Amino acid sequence: MLVVQPDRYDGARAARSLVSDIFSVQQGRAVAEIFLDKDHEIDVSFPAPYGELDLGAIGFAFQVLANLMAFDRVVQQSCVDECKRTGLHSDSYESDLAGIALDAEQITLHYYGAVVNTEWYEVFSLCEGDWVHTRSGTAAGTGAVVHLEGPQGLHSGIVNATQ
Repeated sequence: MLVVQPDRYDGARAARSLVSDIFSVQQGRAVAEIFLDKDHEIDVSFPAPYGELDLGAIGFAFQVLANLMAFDRVVQQSCVDECKRTGLHSDSYESDLAGIALDAEQITLHYYGAVVNTEWYEVFSLCEGDWVHTRSGTAAGTGAVVHLEGPQGLHSGIVNATQ
């Protein structure tokens, strides 16, 4: 039986590793590989116009990682609900996080199947100061809300990135 594991990712610990020199710029996005734990690495990315790194975006990435448990709980609950709705085996809905893509008003979590060979995206969109689960794979999201304290979305504060 599939159940929500409320604290499976300690994003707050991982967030402390976010410093500008771990990012590289690839195809107009700043990308860093960070460890959620010793065996689980994910990519975190955000726009890097003209190959420049935005310090405000690093701050926003820190904020999202620090609240990763809340975002992940929403995703896990949507998997539990979908598993019940479809009647498929729970193996089809067991997942791990592969990456986080931040954009101006959107947070995209990339997941892959922990048992079944699959991958999909979960999207949270900025709506009146809160992050609303708007898309799950190709279906509509649950509408669940994650509230972050402080400034929302990407903000400027550009520095040169090392590539």
